[in-house]
Amino acid sequence: MPKDLKEMLREELVHIGEQIGIPGFIDKIADETIGVDESSIQEHMKRVNHPALEMWDITQPSPEAAAWDAKKSASPTASTPKPEEPA
Repeated sequence: MPKDLKEMLREELVHIGEQIGIPGFIDKIADETIGVDESSIQEHMKRVNHPALEMWDITQPSPEAAAWDAKKSASPTASTPKPEEPA
């Protein structure tokens, strides 16, 4: 996040952090002073224990979506009647 935007939103971000129970939430958000490449951002995220590190791999379906897909594929498909053609 650009540092200027982070500063502009500081009050709201601090409030959000308090609401969701993440102390120091604002400090977990990287800006260009922390890094601009993937490795430096990942290093920062590990250093501050960023909450995104606990999320599922976003290149895969979420656990909820995977469970829904499994349930859907396990149940027999109901045949859908064809709509009637107008007379």
